[in-house]
Amino acid sequence: KLSANSLKLTQYHDDFTLTGIYIPVFSPSLFPKVNMHGMYQNSMGVANPASLNVSYESPPAKFKNSMYGIKASGLMYGFDTSISYFSGYDDLPFMKTTAVTSAGVDITQVYPEVRVVGFDFAGSIDDIGVWGEFASIHPKEIDYTYTMNGSVVSSMKVLTEPYLRYTLGCDYSFKEIYINTQLSHGFFNQRHVPELSQGGELTDVLFIVVEQKLMDEKVLLQVKFGGEFDEFENIGTFFAPEIVY
Repeated sequence: KLSANSLKLTQYHDDFTLTGIYIPVFSPSLFPKVNMHGMYQNSMGVANPASLNVSYESPPAKFKNSMYGIKASGLMYGFDTSISYFSGYDDLPFMKTTAVTSAGVDITQVYPEVRVVGFDFAGSIDDIGVWGEFASIHPKEIDYTYTMNGSVVSSMKVLTEPYLRYTLGCDYSFKEIYINTQLSHGFFNQRHVPELSQGGELTDVLFIVVEQKLMDEKVLLQVKFGGEFDEFENIGTFFAPEIVY
């Protein structure tokens, strides 16, 4: 992501911290802009375009387009907790127009406006470490238009519903064995877009790591495994054993 000028203020009071940040100008992320044919083919039905031209529209550098966030954090019932709010723009773009002609496909992408309410916690229950992060995302809807040879084929509103991303995890150690488990609902590049027939839902990913140290901790045996699921349907799994000396 490109660097951005910002103003950050932090106030401390005992175990309570209040942080505010103001970003006057939006800076887009350095998202790869190559080999994206399959993405558009799956999401909007653009089939094997001979020429694909993608342009990006950033919000104008105006005061009304500035971004801000606020976060309150502290210790509650033995857990580190925080609640936050963000008003600004998504780092990743989304399609606004698709124009198909005999010469190829021209796609215009914009950065959706979003409001995000977040909550996270970290602590322990007995000897088990637990943590969690939640983000309730409220995007501003976009008017998407699909044209072919200058004629409007379809027009619809997208990003019309809020959605939730979250991560839950725990870890535990006994003797020389360490276990770490984490469940994530929605990657950073996934959105809830019910208007799309494909690629418009968040998936669940489960990670499990088991480690054991041997020979006075000179040897580490590690096994990583997990999978990605979509409404309890298996999309893919992985298994990765490793020995470190």
